[in-house]
Amino acid sequence: MSDNEETKQNLSKKNRSAAYPAVDLPTAIKLTTKLRERLSLGPYNRLTAVQALDYKGISGASAPVIAALARFGLLTKQGNTYRQSDLANRIIKPLSNVDKTRAIVEAVQTPKLYLAIIQKYTNSSLPTMLENILFHEYRINENVAKNVAENIRKSLEFAGLLVNGVITDNEQQSEVTTNLSESRLVEGDVSKLSDIDSVRNRASKGEIFIEMPSGIKIVFPSSMGVALASGRFAESISKLEGVVKELSE
Repeated sequence: MSDNEETKQNLSKKNRSAAYPAVDLPTAIKLTTKLRERLSLGPYNRLTAVQALDYKGISGASAPVIAALARFGLLTKQGNTYRQSDLANRIIKPLSNVDKTRAIVEAVQTPKLYLAIIQKYTNSSLPTMLENILFHEYRINENVAKNVAENIRKSLEFAGLLVNGVITDNEQQSEVTTNLSESRLVEGDVSKLSDIDSVRNRASKGEIFIEMPSGIKIVFPSSMGVALASGRFAESISKLEGVVKELSE
């Protein structure tokens, strides 16, 4: 390869648009669920898949949709066929609410563009000018940049990683979700209730400690303070309280 050809190839890579899902994550999950209902787990070819999603055939409208399901990791491609992934199984047929939540977080981080945005703005506000950032920094066509930006916002909110405009840390979000999930209690591991007492001893500077009327003690990372104050976890806390009362009766 000549120096001139190599330069042209490098420029082409530099100016290439970042790949992105054509739909947001909640829509992708709904479409994957529809595919499962109509075609089971697969495998199936792309034409069969788009027809199952009510498209007449493969087109500029239908092909990106199938590609989006693959970008989120909900479909895996094997040669010219697709089948539903283990990640899709964990979301559509979850073993627990906790694992479903974690699978959704994994899905939203699967597209490289989404992961780059998450890593860049974790514990910061998602820029209001995200559309322009996608155009300038990621070479997203300006005609679709606004839609891509909106899909990112919807997907991160759905996954619980965007709270009041701030991208939260995945590990901290997972810890709170696990603490508040009633599934770990309902599934019979009642002995862990006594272990919650030790949470207070583990609480360190920068964490928010709350003792509930039922006696449950919960530690929130300080970065979740805004979400806590806004009542984001009110419903989950209420359910957890109800479960504890039932178990103690």
